[in-house]
Amino acid sequence: MVLLSTLGIVFQGEGPPISSCDTGTMANCERTFIAIKPDGVQRGLVGEIIKRFEQKGFRLVGLKFMQASEDLLKEHYVDLKDRPFFAGLVKYMHSGPVVAMVWEGLNVVKTGRVMLGETNPADSKPGTIRGDFCIQVGRTMANLERTFIAIKPDGVQRGLVGEIIKRFEQKGFRLVAMKFLRASEEHLKQHYIDLKDRPFFPGLVKYMNSGPVVAMVWEGLNVVKTGRVMLGETNPADSKPGTIRGDFCIQVGRNIIHGSDSVKSAEKEISLWFKPEELVDYKSCAHDWVYE
Repeated sequence: MVLLSTLGIVFQGEGPPISSCDTGTMANCERTFIAIKPDGVQRGLVGEIIKRFEQKGFRLVGLKFMQASEDLLKEHYVDLKDRPFFAGLVKYMHSGPVVAMVWEGLNVVKTGRVMLGETNPADSKPGTIRGDFCIQVGRTMANLERTFIAIKPDGVQRGLVGEIIKRFEQKGFRLVAMKFLRASEEHLKQHYIDLKDRPFFPGLVKYMNSGPVVAMVWEGLNVVKTGRVMLGETNPADSKPGTIRGDFCIQVGRNIIHGSDSVKSAEKEISLWFKPEELVDYKSCAHDWVYE
């Protein structure tokens, strides 16, 4: 989705304007090249990515919307020319327009890498660009799964339904079922049956029955594990910024969202909350830009 490297090739003959880096006021004031790849453009993430660099305080000094030629891409990726994926990489990068940018600021090269996240999105933390918006780096789909996610009464009452759905959509997962309901105590006791001997069980059931919830099924590569990472720790105090609980919760008793903790649990919870005919099978128009 996002490429970070040296500047020279794309902006040849179009040097960005003179800036504060040229004044010598900051020893580590640098420039870096950032390119939003075809999948980032097709998925409508250009504004979001630019916004993150702006909000960080970096200065935009070069910007170009273009479809890169194969010759330019081969030159850009010349260090990878002997790798088996080189031909496919060039073809993919040539498959649609990209947004090429130059950003300037203190330690922008290193900080930009941190903002992007790891090359493999599965290793990228929430709050990074790849951690928030990407799923796949390889071609295997062996771990395509479904998970059950429920926005609890406090999440509904606080108006966080749209924000939470947006995070799963922007990550690239596919929504296959959703309903808005007030769950009965009997239903909730069955859902939390593994906790029936815990002292907080009656209070948990009462709280979950206190208002409507949004029950959902999301599908995608490693969605169970990744969904848990996106949620954050059960105790919001232990949740990192960038996760749902880390951003929106304070107390463990009001942690706004539930997510399946294993593939087996997900299957059990989905069958409890949804009939088979309520699961909608379709191909998302974004599928080919989320997965190789």
